[in-house]
Amino acid sequence: MSGLILPKEGELAVDSHPFAELDAVQWREGVSFIEQIPAVFEGTLRENVHIGNLEASSEDVDAVLARLQLNDSAEREIATVQQLSGGELKKISLGRALLRDANLIVFDEPFEHLDDCGRQVVGEMLADPTKTRICIQHRSSSSFTAENLIKV
Repeated sequence: MSGLILPKEGELAVDSHPFAELDAVQWREGVSFIEQIPAVFEGTLRENVHIGNLEASSEDVDAVLARLQLNDSAEREIATVQQLSGGELKKISLGRALLRDANLIVFDEPFEHLDDCGRQVVGEMLADPTKTRICIQHRSSSSFTAENLIKV
């Protein structure tokens, strides 16, 4: 979907346009991937969320941190992934995606490790009809209403 690996057969197309004709960098800027264990960089939790969109204002970052109930720990220094819980890692990934405001959002196990606040934010993101959402999950017990469901 990102176009980093092109198919050996067939064609990758976006809105019926061959991917090869698109500006790949611009396309990738419109994609967010909410992963279970995001890359974490030495710095504060705020800085790690801000990486999602370096052009975002401090007010935008504060709003995302508040929405995810991370504002109390925003200035906490982080050096390694091991310093964070699974829920905190997932919220960093969610915060980056919220700041990026991409048209295509790919969720990897969207509800794993999240508290009620995080689950609510994911639910709102999944319900947004203005975005294309792709959800990858192993358990159907945490499923949600989807337009199309593909079981593999």
